[in-house]
Amino acid sequence: MRHASPVSSAALARGFVLVVALVAPACAGPTEDAAAESGGTTAAGVETGSAPSTTTPGDASAAEASASTASTAETSTSGTGDEPSDDDGPGHDLPPHTVSPCDGLAAPSTWEDITPPLVELPDAAPCAYGGAFAMNPQDPSTVWLGTCNQGVWKTSDCGASWTHVDTGTNGDVLDAGRQWTFAIDPSDPDVLYTNSGYGVFSNGALKSVDGGVNWSVIWPPAQPELQGVVQYDFVASVVMDPDDPEHLLLTFHAECGAGHSEACFGRSFDGGETWMLVDGEPQWVGGEGQFVYFLDGRETWLWGSQSNGLWRTDDAGATWTAVTDDQAQGHGAGQMYRAVDGTFYLPVLAGILRSPDGITWTAVPDSGSIMSGLTGNGVTMWASRGFPWDPSDDLYEPFWTSAEDDGLTWTQFASPMLSNGGQLAYDADHHLLYSSNGGEGLWRVVVE
Repeated sequence: MRHASPVSSAALARGFVLVVALVAPACAGPTEDAAAESGGTTAAGVETGSAPSTTTPGDASAAEASASTASTAETSTSGTGDEPSDDDGPGHDLPPHTVSPCDGLAAPSTWEDITPPLVELPDAAPCAYGGAFAMNPQDPSTVWLGTCNQGVWKTSDCGASWTHVDTGTNGDVLDAGRQWTFAIDPSDPDVLYTNSGYGVFSNGALKSVDGGVNWSVIWPPAQPELQGVVQYDFVASVVMDPDDPEHLLLTFHAECGAGHSEACFGRSFDGGETWMLVDGEPQWVGGEGQFVYFLDGRETWLWGSQSNGLWRTDDAGATWTAVTDDQAQGHGAGQMYRAVDGTFYLPVLAGILRSPDGITWTAVPDSGSIMSGLTGNGVTMWASRGFPWDPSDDLYEPFWTSAEDDGLTWTQFASPMLSNGGQLAYDADHHLLYSSNGGEGLWRVVVE
């Protein structure tokens, strides 16, 4: 059922059930001969908790977690890009923060389906809803939403109205693929990165510098030495350095060849104009839909895979150390969040992992399973059970919540009865929690 009336938590407590379409996650490969599954539905950067905006009355205050910048060093990479000096990177000015109105929001705890009315949600395999989205950090009323074979959509009023925005160069490429990863430049929110998975024209990554109207292909690159190295040029995620928006990591949902390790990923210092490849450990399996996360500084990363656990590097991939032997990481792990006290949280197949320093990771007891999304506002955290979703009719409430000063006690959060949750984002200006729920579209709820 699409665009149903809002559902309050009180109605849910009385046993009200919202019936929504279920989507089978079967996926065809990027070509007829390939049968790899889709990549994950979340972006892989580390989101940091921040206090709700002081421009809105009634907000709680909390300190924003900060990341230190490590010095650069030589890496075991190949390609034509040059490592920037220590003077490059951080220091990008942010535009003024704007609080735009979002009229007509439902009462607190009332979930609303805000999927663009003209976007058709799939009711069967093989087309799974792309569903990744990006929120403008300087004006969170503006959100870009990816789809399955229906292009990129934009709202400027928190989802009340939508525009099919990719109408310019390479719009047909996005319209013919799925968007399951997004990155946005906080210093210039008109600069966006996304992918076109299982696309007719491309399986790669694209960049827009005008808010999503026109797009240029940044992977596969023009560099001859990188042509054909990555099978199908199949992109899994675009990850942006939180201290330097020109510094990108690009992971693949395919095997690397031509002299590189089976699992490799791309690195760019110039916003995707040029790339080098970082080789993973020999035992890593390629083609899994892996994710990489920035931890502290430009060279300290975490690698999360489907069958190789979590690995950490503090020298930009020259050496790696296994930080967990848990092999049940899920489809490339999920959406990492850093709480205001510096603690990292990472949802995986077995629940939620927690780390005080990015080195030692432990599982949070009774934290669900097949966890995918995780976000917070400096006071409260929310998590979701997500990809890969169960295409059965066993609906449930797929969201959990915990106080940030706890993090060990997670309780189920009242919501519509869905088959899965997905990527989460919090808008501090309007106290909105967004969730992109696979084949069940984009939802929002006022949580404060």
